[in-house]
Amino acid sequence: MPDPLSDHANLAAALDLAASEAKVYLAGIDDALVRPRTSGPSQDMDLPDEGIGSLAALAELIESADESSTRSAGPRFFHFVMGGGTPAALGADWLASTLDQNAYNWISSPFASRLEQVSVEWLKDLFGLPGEWSGVITTGATMANFASLAAARRWWGLQQGVDIEADGFSGLPPMTILSSGYIHVSALKAIAMLGLGRDRVRRLSRDGAGRIDLDALASVLRERNQEPVVIVANAGDVNTLVEGLEHADSVAVDGHKWLNVPYDSGYAFVRDPSYLAGAFGASASYLGRDARPAFGNLGPEMSRRARSLAVWATLRAYGRSGIRAMVERHVRLAQRVGEQVDAAPDLERLAEVRLNVVCFRFRPPGFPEDRLDDLNRRIGEMVLEDGRVYFGTTEYDGKVAFRPAIVNWRTREGDVDLIVTTVRELGARAIARAGPGLQAKPLRRLRRSRSLSGSLERLLHAPRESLHLAIAAVEPVDDLQQDLVLVHQVVHERLDLFFGLDVELELVLRPQPVAVRLTVQGHQHYRDPDRGLEREDEIEEQKWIRVPVAKEADRIEDYPDQHQAELREDEDPAADQAGEVGCHPIGEREPAVEFAIEVADGRVVVLVLDQVPRDVFDFSAD
Repeated sequence: MPDPLSDHANLAAALDLAASEAKVYLAGIDDALVRPRTSGPSQDMDLPDEGIGSLAALAELIESADESSTRSAGPRFFHFVMGGGTPAALGADWLASTLDQNAYNWISSPFASRLEQVSVEWLKDLFGLPGEWSGVITTGATMANFASLAAARRWWGLQQGVDIEADGFSGLPPMTILSSGYIHVSALKAIAMLGLGRDRVRRLSRDGAGRIDLDALASVLRERNQEPVVIVANAGDVNTLVEGLEHADSVAVDGHKWLNVPYDSGYAFVRDPSYLAGAFGASASYLGRDARPAFGNLGPEMSRRARSLAVWATLRAYGRSGIRAMVERHVRLAQRVGEQVDAAPDLERLAEVRLNVVCFRFRPPGFPEDRLDDLNRRIGEMVLEDGRVYFGTTEYDGKVAFRPAIVNWRTREGDVDLIVTTVRELGARAIARAGPGLQAKPLRRLRRSRSLSGSLERLLHAPRESLHLAIAAVEPVDDLQQDLVLVHQVVHERLDLFFGLDVELELVLRPQPVAVRLTVQGHQHYRDPDRGLEREDEIEEQKWIRVPVAKEADRIEDYPDQHQAELREDEDPAADQAGEVGCHPIGEREPAVEFAIEVADGRVVVLVLDQVPRDVFDFSAD
């Protein structure tokens, strides 16, 4: 297609196409996988010489976006503390693109400038900041921190008689910057961009979580009482919240988080307006002169999108009470997740749920402490790959942990309930498929079955509590087939304890499961607590304990007894064929009781999932 002018007639059709596809996309976003499992069509990297026109280009873009974009605007995206676009904010954001205003000053766009002026005043009121403070809308927290620290740098230079914006540092000593043990990465990036040296930040931490050491801070300030000092405090980032923001000299805030305006939106507020204007002031004859504030001279950008439209529309549509109701709902949902974490014996909460972030990790009983970080990193990767919910890992107090953040306006109870369910399921699967480096600490060999029998017997009188994962590993096997029969027999030695429950055994050879359910079903059918495993039953079970070869996986369901007992050295089951086997892999469903047996790297591992007291397989005292 030649000059874009020839595409003028397609403008309305292009907007209609985008709007109709957006409606379809948003209609399914509540239940869609957060990260699609396809990468989408590959995009050509070479610049085309001839264009294909707006409608064809948009059709390609829509197809690629549908298959490849994360559903970050949806209710189950708990990563990066990202909100979504409310109806008011999304509509206003579309208008901002349509109007295409440059929000530099009142000459370039009086409409955008007035909306930003009103929006900044409303935001100061919402955050409890004094009305005389200066403020500006930025692209996000990084630029908000940049603007605030630029104002601090100007103050610091003037305290020593130097106008840094005009003369540079002019031989000034390094700036003293103090912060807590945890300083947000956006602040560090801003410090680096301002030439202040990110490695010169002095961190004063009173504990492993990075909380600020106020006594140490007071001591440093006394030592440097003749020197201007910049302090970077961190509040409301992942697990902090403070009162008294009005006592700060500047505040940096993200809007595309809890305010739920579309990306990108942030705000910088500074107590003394002269420092912000002095740090970013610029003039040229073509820019004009106006007594009213030029927001392009209060921040780093002069070419500025009219981000105030989405901010103004959000605050006008929902008001203070609507924002409060959303925040309170999210805090309740975070408390709900925290309670679910506390109730799960294989999860450990690492911090109080003070706001909207829940910090926890997967910690199955008996798992080696020095391997937990690797295990949780792997589960974090699996959560992102799985796509039902979306959140990553962090490090808290030296431990790798999950930190889902609940900020999206769409999020409900059913969405957050998937957090714990998904982590526990994928955690069990990670252990079942793990190599020897991630296996639980070996306990006593299962040939000594009296301890196991006694543990099972305690089930008769012990209250049932949910245990997602308990592990007992035997020593390296000599006879694979013999040991599998033994494990099967021991687990079912007291089958009467499980009558009335949905019991099914699975044999898992990484990663292929094979059902071994025949004798179990027979016991359940006859309901005979006194019936033990006779020799013929053991033989029958042995027939069912068969390890598949990959190419025969699709026939296991119908002909389980026709498959060889062990894999040859050149055969490796494929993970993507596990679903073809006539039973469920670990974690895909949750019966009342589920046992599994895994053969991996010369060890036999028994997994016990759900509704079993945690000490059933505890042989540590034997």
